[in-house]
Amino acid sequence: MPDLTKSTGQPITMKIGKKEVVLSPITMGDLAAFESHCKSNRLNAFLEVAKEHKMEKVDVHEGITRILSIPFSGNDFSSEMSSTTGIRFLIWRSIKHKNPEIKLQAVDDLSEIDEMMVALTAISGLGRLPSDPPEGAGKKE
Repeated sequence: MPDLTKSTGQPITMKIGKKEVVLSPITMGDLAAFESHCKSNRLNAFLEVAKEHKMEKVDVHEGITRILSIPFSGNDFSSEMSSTTGIRFLIWRSIKHKNPEIKLQAVDDLSEIDEMMVALTAISGLGRLPSDPPEGAGKKE
């Protein structure tokens, strides 16, 4: 597991499957793309339900309009960032900075939850895993 204690704001290198990739810190552009991705997921889920229930076109149109008008709140960000699909998307966006050709499905090769948490901790700029002691802990003055 990479040492993240000094990685805040710095890219780290990590293996995904057999390939070493660089994970860059998340930018505002990445967060905007994440928001769009989450809104798109909401819309697609609605469209699946609409198709399954054979909704009338006017009702589908009204549903789409409502979904698109719902603001994306801080709670939505927190909730989506803690989901597996959210983590996967953010890790992918982080890798795309240095590897623009990488596909979202490549992140599926992160096989362990620990690997995903290391990656998410690094790219979020937190710099330490929650299990690491706080800076200066255990030192006597």
